[in-house]
Amino acid sequence: MPAYFTIAFELIKRETVVADFYNALISSNLTFKSGYWYDENCDKNDIIKWNQDKLNSDFVLGMKEHVKNDYKQILFNYYNFNEVRVFILNKKKSKMVMFYLIVPEDDLVSIQSNKNSEFVQNIDNMNLLIELAVSMWNNIKIEAIQTEWESSITPIQTSNNILNGKTPKAEPFCIVKKYKNMNYEAQKKDVGNNGILIINEKCWNF
Repeated sequence: MPAYFTIAFELIKRETVVADFYNALISSNLTFKSGYWYDENCDKNDIIKWNQDKLNSDFVLGMKEHVKNDYKQILFNYYNFNEVRVFILNKKKSKMVMFYLIVPEDDLVSIQSNKNSEFVQNIDNMNLLIELAVSMWNNIKIEAIQTEWESSITPIQTSNNILNGKTPKAEPFCIVKKYKNMNYEAQKKDVGNNGILIINEKCWNF
């Protein structure tokens, strides 16, 4: 199994959040491919209903519970990415829900075969993910968008923690709401809808 790069989207729970999120992805140039793993033959509407029903019941998979009972994952197509997979993580009694979009790290960074083992960045693909994040921010109400490499050891922050001064996870980018005393040594750009795109090039490589 390859290592994955993650884009984490934090949204407020509501009755249509699953459909709203998937439809916003499709409006941002992703196309539905299939369900994933045990659910390859499920269509999009079946997955939406299953996941929304689970979320409405505040479901979290038990330690001894079969994975078939969990939220269903979806595969999308997006330009030349080898895999784009989306899954849901819920925390009981939280007002928020996390949607995770993952792609293989090899689609973004490769190691050049030479004595120095240099990293080669796929800037075009990273820019496509930034475009996706900006589009999502402006197509649906999102509290925070953060990114990380699989080997990262620092946690993704909640939007509430960010507003209270915690540093958002930007490996290498994030989109968060404008807030007072924003102190982040990285490139910042207004992306509309009260959002700031932060690009931290120091965190480009995993």
